[in-house]
Order: sequence, then C-alpha cells, then structure tokens
Amino acid sequence: MAKTRAVVKRNPPPERGWLTSRYIDKKMTAEEISKESGLTPRKIYYWLQKYNIPIRCSKDYSEKHRQTLKKARAILAKDPSFIEKMTTGRMGEKNPNWRGGKWKVEDSFLRKIRNCQRYLDWKDHILKRDVSSYPKIPKNVQVHHLRSLASIVRENNIKTIEDALTCDDLWDIGNGVALTSAEHLIITWMNRMKKHSLGFISYIENFIALNEDRAKEV
Repeated sequence: MAKTRAVVKRNPPPERGWLTSRYIDKKMTAEEISKESGLTPRKIYYWLQKYNIPIRCSKDYSEKHRQTLKKARAILAKDPSFIEKMTTGRMGEKNPNWRGGKWKVEDSFLRKIRNCQRYLDWKDHILKRDVSSYPKIPKNVQVHHLRSLASIVRENNIKTIEDALTCDDLWDIGNGVALTSAEHLIITWMNRMKKHSLGFISYIENFIALNEDRAKEV
C-alpha cells in the first residue's frame, strides 16, 4: 500500500490591495498584520517588498510605536543618566549572572596554550595511552579534559604562556582522556547542566551496568 504524505496547510499570500490598505492606509505594523493574516512578520515584509510597497521609516511609525517612543523620551528628559543607570546598575555584583568575581579566560589565550608544543605533546601522550590503533588516530577521536583547561588556568592565575609552561596541573596526563566526538559532546552538555536529577543519575548508573560488556578502547 502506497504511503500518503501529510498535507501541510499554509496560509495563502496576502493580496496587494489588502496588504496596502492595512500597511499604508491603516498604518498597521507588520506584527499586527501577521496576527490577522496568520503569516509571520518576516513574510509580511517579504510581500511588502514583492509588491513594491514602500517600507515606513521612523517618522511613519504606528500610533502605538509613537506613544512608546514618547514615553521613552519623557523618561530621558527627566533623568538624562537613565541609560547609564540601566547599564552600570547591572554590572559586577549587581548582575544576576555574578559568580563571585571569577575572571573570564579569553578564548584567544586558551588557543595559544593549545597551539604550543608542550600541549601537543600532552595530547600525544594521552592518545598513545588510550587509542589502540596509535599512531593511527581515528578522525572522530578527541582528547577531553576532566578538569577544563579554562578552570585550571583560572585557579592557578595563569596570565602568560610562560606561566602555563611551568604549571604542573596543566600537563597532568591523568586529567585527559581520549573520547569519540559524540561522547565528547554528551559530556560537555552534562558538565554545563547546573544540577542533575536523581532519575538522571540512576539512568546513567543503570546504563553503565548494562553496557559494561560493550566498552572498548577508542
């Protein structure tokens, strides 16, 4: 029996006259028209351009937008430092993402560490230890840090490459393990989770117990 494909119902394109009357005559916004037509605001702008209907500039905003701008200007007139307060008022300890003053390690500095010869030698030691086919390394195999490189750099206050070369924690081969790219991705997302439910932990434990016989070297 032949399979039938599901028919996706799409909203028909708006007629030129209908769109012109709402956008030009009634001064409706693309968002307001989209609610009436069932199309997305992006699609509304597409058809405006398709029909060569001129897009409004700031002076042609709808009444709703003009009122919003009027309120914003009134706030700035009463307190010119309002914008500065909104930005500086959320800096440092006042920011909801504050983590106790931990400085962010720049990606460019981590890249310099990863490109130095000692880091390449560290990776080679782990691959030689964990990959059965060494020196032939499968394309999907990566070296994963048990403690992240950024956290080691931060905890040891490493500021320069010279500091990195003398830090024993960075070159501990016990902190690295060879994984497939898929395993690396899973572990990365697990580490980003702030909390793990008891059900999730139980599932992982059961998975390990049931699949020990499937474990093999990468």
